[in-house]
Amino acid sequence: DGFFHVARPLLLPMMGTRHGRIVAMSSVSAIMGNRGQSNYAAAKAGLIGAVRALSLECAPRGVTVNAVAPGLIESPAIAAAVPPETVRQMVPARRLGRPEEVADLVAFLCSDRAGYITGWPDPPHPEGYSPLTTGPETGTASLPPRPPRPAGAAAAAAGVALLAMMARSSAWTRVL
Repeated sequence: DGFFHVARPLLLPMMGTRHGRIVAMSSVSAIMGNRGQSNYAAAKAGLIGAVRALSLECAPRGVTVNAVAPGLIESPAIAAAVPPETVRQMVPARRLGRPEEVADLVAFLCSDRAGYITGWPDPPHPEGYSPLTTGPETGTASLPPRPPRPAGAAAAAAGVALLAMMARSSAWTRVL
């Protein structure tokens, strides 16, 4: 419900100016699932479905709608729960993503340079995740290991970047 309640009052002003950007924070769990978190994965997958549908409605009116699905991001919680060796095995980049990297991706999706990109439920993840990776031994596609739930700090950092971008847009200030 949160996505709908935040996006709804912004849509008409954005469509009226024929310009706007909406970026939702999803999770790699929406794409790959995560043991013990079926409700979380389902909610984030539903968010991706909403992004896809809304992007089709809004694109002809100059409004892009995208989702970012970060994986393992540096935070005290991840540092305590995931040993560095596990990170090196799970993450193709062999390191945790940084909150700034997620924020930079959100900022790009909010920029004029991303005006053609819409409906992306899964842009390239800052740390290199994709739903399918190539297995090193066989060279065949296989699912990567399941990461723990991403840190809230990454979502907060990206959310702050999104709000900062939206606060600068004329559509956002007219809604306020």
